[in-house]
Amino acid sequence: MKVKIAASVEDCAAWAGSAVVIDVLRSSTTVCALLSAGKKDIVLYGDKNFAAALKRKNPAVEIFSELEFPADVKHKDNSPFTALKSKPSPQAVIVTTAGTPAIMTLKKAKNIFMGGFCNFSALAAHLKKLGGPVLLVPSNIIAHKEHLEDDLCAQSFKRALTGGEPDCAAAIKKIKQSARFKKFLYGGPKTAAQDAEICLAENSLPLIPRIILNGNRGAINACRAEAKQRRAAAHKPRRSEAKTGKKAVILFSGGMDSTVCLYWAQAHGYECHTLTISYGQKHEKEVSVARALAAETAAQTHFIKLSMPWLAGATSLAGGKKIPSHKLMEIGKKLPSTYVPARNLVFVSLAASLADSIGAEAVVLGPNAVDFSGYPDCTPQFYAPLTQALKTGTRLGKNFKLLTPLIKLRKAEIIKLGRALNAPLEKTWSCYNGGKTPCGKCDACKLRAQGFKQAKEK
Repeated sequence: MKVKIAASVEDCAAWAGSAVVIDVLRSSTTVCALLSAGKKDIVLYGDKNFAAALKRKNPAVEIFSELEFPADVKHKDNSPFTALKSKPSPQAVIVTTAGTPAIMTLKKAKNIFMGGFCNFSALAAHLKKLGGPVLLVPSNIIAHKEHLEDDLCAQSFKRALTGGEPDCAAAIKKIKQSARFKKFLYGGPKTAAQDAEICLAENSLPLIPRIILNGNRGAINACRAEAKQRRAAAHKPRRSEAKTGKKAVILFSGGMDSTVCLYWAQAHGYECHTLTISYGQKHEKEVSVARALAAETAAQTHFIKLSMPWLAGATSLAGGKKIPSHKLMEIGKKLPSTYVPARNLVFVSLAASLADSIGAEAVVLGPNAVDFSGYPDCTPQFYAPLTQALKTGTRLGKNFKLLTPLIKLRKAEIIKLGRALNAPLEKTWSCYNGGKTPCGKCDACKLRAQGFKQAKEK
């Protein structure tokens, strides 16, 4: 298979085979996110003036761009995190500094696709099936030549298409260590951290955007073959294809947050070991749910039962007190009776013991400090010193990570991330009252319901 990496606009203008435009941060991922959100009508322009004219003509159009527009042209950032929140309608328009102008140079190309780490395996498999010569177009040939992520992704694609080992994990690691990435993360858009999470997670959005050019615009659709594969793969975890050798212990309750964490860890290439803990909680049903959900994945499961008799008088989650029901506006304003003293400290210690025993590099858990009940052990301030203590007091060492990927996300954002990862959210259990069906009245049920409503998801 003939594969070439474009070095100039002239290479693109003369190409007659299949072409892949690679804009890792962020255009390729934004387009995949729009398709994942169900957008029915997506177009692109190489010039923002055309997009502005369309917006003025049809104010309902949503523009996704990092470019500056006149004050009368409202637009959204070129953000995959924002794009995932989109509704199927209205029409979406994307126009960017480098990605969309690169596409417009490929007038003679037989097929034009957009690619990145987010759809790496799906697109590589599709290109192999199509056969014929492929031109890989790093969008930094148009602008920002210092953006090494596009070149590294192009090199990985070339190795994958020519029978080599793509080693996306190594490429992503190199990107994350670069000055360019740190500048994006700390000096870039407000959604930089969330965008990077999606853009640099291999196969996080395995769709294949195909572009049909017509004059000064292009129409974007998902390849039919890929859409069929996506339906068939519903609820299979989107995990990295790279054999990273990394292990992680996932504190897994069977709730929505811990389930998203499990699928997130698998998407990041970790060999996952779930740890589920029974400590006398009233909602013991979450334990059986956790076991059932873990069995649906490739994770290795661990279960322990703790005897903590002092909790009976300290928390309504394990004692005789009634589970409280607060109004949504009151949740989180004061510490509720459902607080379990030092629970996360105990749980993280147990997970670290397991990680130390099996040689895992990380412990992953799902505390949330935004839409939450105000528990003090669900805040970033709690986990920073705890991470250092574990590095110092165990064999885990300086490379160990205590990962809390959801801690700054709203429930609606967690739900969107879970959908993008194909996590089976409908099978998870959140209710504090462990009945046959959720009570709908406890704080956990109310926060969950509010999250789905705000995410516009069922």
